[in-house]
Amino acid sequence: MTITALFSRVTFSVVLCGALLGSAAAHSASSKAPEAPRSGTFVVNSAADSNVLDNNLTLREALAVANGSLTGSFSAAEQAQLGGCIFSGGMIIGGCGAGFDDTINFASAYTITLLAPLPAISDSAPMTLNSCYNAHPCVILEAGGLVAGSAALSITSDSNAVWGLQVQNSPGDGFRILGDANLLEYTKAYSSAGSGIHILSGGNNVIDSATIGFKSSASETCHPNQTGIRLTSGATGNRIQYSRIACSTGAGILVNASGGNIIGPSTSLGYGYVYGWPNNVGILINNGSFRNEITSTTVAYSLGNGIEITGANGTVIVNNTVVGNGRNGIAIYNASSTSVGGRYLDRNTVDGNRIGGNGRNGIVISGTANSTDVLGNTIGNYTGYPASTPNNANAGILVTDGAYQNTIGNLRGGVYALGRGGNVIGGNSVGVQISNGANNNTLLGNDIGRSATSPGAPLNIIGVQLDNGAYNTTLGAVAPNYFNVIAGNGSGIVVSGANRINALSNIIGLSTTLVNTSTGISLRNTTTNTWTGNQITFNGGDGVRVMTGTTNNSFIGGSVSSNGANGFNLITATLNTITATTIAGNAGSGIRANTGATLNFWSHLAVRDNGGLGIDKMADTIGTNTPNPPTGTINSVNRATGVITGTSTGTAFFIVTSVQLYRAAPDPSGYGEGAQYVGSDTTDSAGVWSITDPDPVARQYSCYTLLVDAVAVIPLGTSEFGNGTCRPASWLPLTFR
Repeated sequence: MTITALFSRVTFSVVLCGALLGSAAAHSASSKAPEAPRSGTFVVNSAADSNVLDNNLTLREALAVANGSLTGSFSAAEQAQLGGCIFSGGMIIGGCGAGFDDTINFASAYTITLLAPLPAISDSAPMTLNSCYNAHPCVILEAGGLVAGSAALSITSDSNAVWGLQVQNSPGDGFRILGDANLLEYTKAYSSAGSGIHILSGGNNVIDSATIGFKSSASETCHPNQTGIRLTSGATGNRIQYSRIACSTGAGILVNASGGNIIGPSTSLGYGYVYGWPNNVGILINNGSFRNEITSTTVAYSLGNGIEITGANGTVIVNNTVVGNGRNGIAIYNASSTSVGGRYLDRNTVDGNRIGGNGRNGIVISGTANSTDVLGNTIGNYTGYPASTPNNANAGILVTDGAYQNTIGNLRGGVYALGRGGNVIGGNSVGVQISNGANNNTLLGNDIGRSATSPGAPLNIIGVQLDNGAYNTTLGAVAPNYFNVIAGNGSGIVVSGANRINALSNIIGLSTTLVNTSTGISLRNTTTNTWTGNQITFNGGDGVRVMTGTTNNSFIGGSVSSNGANGFNLITATLNTITATTIAGNAGSGIRANTGATLNFWSHLAVRDNGGLGIDKMADTIGTNTPNPPTGTINSVNRATGVITGTSTGTAFFIVTSVQLYRAAPDPSGYGEGAQYVGSDTTDSAGVWSITDPDPVARQYSCYTLLVDAVAVIPLGTSEFGNGTCRPASWLPLTFR
């Protein structure tokens, strides 16, 4: 049989550790028994395991005849079972055997108790072993009496087909393959001390519709193999499809130092589910394996990880359902160039996985794992299989223990559209966690929390968590449509003990219906981070909370608006800067800083319409809104020329004072909020400064306020807004606000 004929008989695959929902029966009904052979057609009519030339043909004898190692002398009764053979004096002289395409059928559904391993299928011509011929129940090989480590049946040649044969209680492997282009279809293997099926070498072999680890697709009784199906170092380019694999004490499928194999169909035709109990690990690909693919496969209810990639390269994991596993859905340890939802070296081909209900994390990327792409997946809030599936108990995605240069997500289609590569990550304890020395990782174009297109989807307790020494993390990008939407969580982003974050153009809190219920960004014990152009809005607490041990954070551009508490809340944090940021419409102050929050700086702001002061320093008691104006006044406003002058502390020797001038927004305190930045100047030795408003229209009606920056050997920080130049009657006293 040619490899084309073999592949024409396959449909689609599923790897399981879970429950059948009904498609296996339809697949079985559409399958046909192998085509009629061209040469010898043998009928085994005995359950014995002997090589005695008598009146019955045993399987052992039939295999020996097909291989050409047994030629007679055969009785007339045996000759009748060896169709197609040419006899002379009871000896085979042609028509079958070595070099002929022979088929072995069975007269009944025998249980054959093996006394020794069967002869390997080794002829140079294809052989077909059809144990379910004429639709009776299939033949069972009882292998429990073999020597330890033995396989019941081995295939050492090419282009053979074994259909429906069952092996039980093998002390080694049930089936072994050391050849090319062989087909095992509807085979069963259970209670093996080794693997149910073991491909040691060869390529283009197909395992189709196997039942591994239990006796029938209608049985929930486990009969474990150590490994369900195993592919080792000489096996390349093989396929496992539409197979039901359960109850393995090790892995359901193990790919060890092997490459180019596919678990699943070549096209996405659907899914099948079966009864069964868990494997310890669903699929394990390890030990230098390269460019293997898992596609359109269901991996469910493993005791440990659903899919585990350890020390392998270029693995592709696409269009799978990974649910209900005891540890992680997909675990990537010390592996490189793994694609989860995309294809190796092709980010434009995205076919995401559905990952939910796993006991720990949806995806974990750990150790020296690098160059992983996670694209287009639904993680945590997938509820389609079954409908009551809970979400991942820990993180949707965890990047940890030094993992580096991994990318989660890709280009968006817009605010409400993910595009090709973004992930939907919701319903986890943490959406994405990057931790424990993980470095140089990138998060792009994802919906984290409730999906922007599905406001009712479940939320994460924390959207993104960066902690425990993670560094050089990038969130978003300057290029259009690579931002993350982090909304519908408890807290949006929480950073503790992670450094050198570069966050660009992200949306953290999207609307009144897609809020983070607590803080937008929370920072503690973190340094040297840059936050550029982010939209931090509609969060239930502070927009940004900057706490103890947080230094050298730069907030540049973007908007911190419409949050339920303060825009920025600085608590015992130092040496942080806020530049060119819009801070508006927050329920509390625009910027609030307690007594311990010193040496912080802000400039070029747009502050307006906040419920408290525009800037409230030394605010140790929430809600006091007590102004602490700078030493600085506005003395004159020339509306014709736009020149505004005033005084502050003089600049001399080691003391440098600079003044920022703003067009003021009304504020009941009388000090105003700096709605529009006008310019800045450094005072002279007498403390005089002068700034020109360049807008000839705005300066005709504007009120002005100022900020003061002081340096006395070291920078001392930026002040609150000073007393404004006008106070309309409509600005109610502070005590009535």
